[in-house]
Amino acid sequence: MLRDAQTLLKAARPDLLLLGPGMVTVGERNTQELFRQAAPTIPVFILEEDFFTRDPGEAGVRLLREVSRFFPAEDATRHS
Repeated sequence: MLRDAQTLLKAARPDLLLLGPGMVTVGERNTQELFRQAAPTIPVFILEEDFFTRDPGEAGVRLLREVSRFFPAEDATRHS
């Protein structure tokens, strides 16, 4: 699974890699480090442990606030 994810990461070149809290390590492998090696310019963001149990509105607002720091304001319309 990790090898497929690394291949897709190299091919798709996303603007941000979002990892769930259970994906920080798989077995003894640090997935964040593996993905950084595969695509060093793509930022990695890890969801907080309680993300899935929070109020959906609050979780969404916090996620957008945290993720937006990876994208300067002048790039906000780039994907529109």
